Amino acid sequence: MGETVEAHRAPGATRRIGLCLVVGGVCVILAATLTPDRPNPGLDHFCVACGALGGVDAVLNILLFAPLGLGLGLMAAPARRSIAAMFALTVSIELLQLYVIPGRNASIGDVLTNTVGGALGFVLGRSAFRIVAPDRGGARRLLVAWTIAWLAMQSTVAFAFSPRMPEGPYFGQVTAFPDDVVKFPGEMLAVRIDSDAVVDGPLGGTERMRDGLSRGRAAAFARAVVGDVPRKRAAMFRVAATRDRGVLSLEQSRNDLVFAVRTGADQLRLRPFEFRFHAGLRRGDTVRIRAAYSVAETRIEVASADGDRARVLTPRLSKGWRLVTPFQTTITDDGADIALSMLFLAACVLPLGYWARGTVAARRRTVLPAALLALALAGLGLLAVPAVFGMAVAAPWEWAAAVAGVAAGIMGSRAVSAVRNLNDHRGIEASTG
Repeated sequence: MGETVEAHRAPGATRRIGLCLVVGGVCVILAATLTPDRPNPGLDHFCVACGALGGVDAVLNILLFAPLGLGLGLMAAPARRSIAAMFALTVSIELLQLYVIPGRNASIGDVLTNTVGGALGFVLGRSAFRIVAPDRGGARRLLVAWTIAWLAMQSTVAFAFSPRMPEGPYFGQVTAFPDDVVKFPGEMLAVRIDSDAVVDGPLGGTERMRDGLSRGRAAAFARAVVGDVPRKRAAMFRVAATRDRGVLSLEQSRNDLVFAVRTGADQLRLRPFEFRFHAGLRRGDTVRIRAAYSVAETRIEVASADGDRARVLTPRLSKGWRLVTPFQTTITDDGADIALSMLFLAACVLPLGYWARGTVAARRRTVLPAALLALALAGLGLLAVPAVFGMAVAAPWEWAAAVAGVAAGIMGSRAVSAVRNLNDHRGIEASTG
């Protein structure tokens, strides 16, 4: 009798959690997709990864529908009906975006990625117990799977940081920008990439410029007179390629400089990495700027009558969360930047600690073997992957985040085991009492 009661309590609680996820998920989906927006002219409704940020849209669409699928899976809803319902929901949304909601862009890609996200969430919901409370063999398989996912993710971020320059010819933009670009309110006196001058129109030395930027050995130099503080980010100069996104750009954002170089993120259609330097630009100052990017470091220098200022901003794999944000962010290496990157890294390695304990220490009093195993696997992503791509070694704060993530995973695993043991003990007492 006691076992029967206990057996029905968990599914009931699970269904309530699933119902909350379904209701909340639908509300979030409708709020995110049925509000007016600015249109994206020229979008092909039959594209899969649409536009320059098609990869970002695909990831966000998957994440948007995953909670709905997870809730349906936890509620033990029929698989075919659940997938069909989520497919019908996304098709309805796309039709409303196409014919009713102003400024929204509908595409086949949205239908596919929304449905995939819902289906993945449903599978996770149906497998929730085996994921959260696996036996030793299951924990070992999950640990291997997450290790592969962890290394794949780290490698993707490393590729996204790597310079990826398109074929020439290259074109310069110093004063002649498109109408939708806010122009630098000051005066650009001279711009060059190493020894090659950057002017409006076709540029000479494209192959030399491309090779230097690809190898991280070229630097951009500019001399300018600072004007009024722009209300929006203002383009100082750009280098672009035919039918392609920008190769290199320098912008003024209030009193700061924002520097960007084309990398693998552009090829993956993810958010480009941009680096912000608090340069303290002042109206009337004549400044000399040097900016250089490599996969190991980004260095920005500003010289003026008030003195010289420089900042080194280091590309790090823990900053990979920026690739899929709904809006553009800039790398600053300030406290908030590091804190968010630490949270992201800790969340990525937490499953390593969780399933490592189930693999090697579930029946032991000490968790040291599990911690060492999880940290070793985390170290593959923090040491081996950066070494392969020529990036800087993991910073001490990244190791601190990894240790915290592993510790949180191990503690979570112990808490789940304690709850299971308590329920088993209560079941035994009820059946014998």
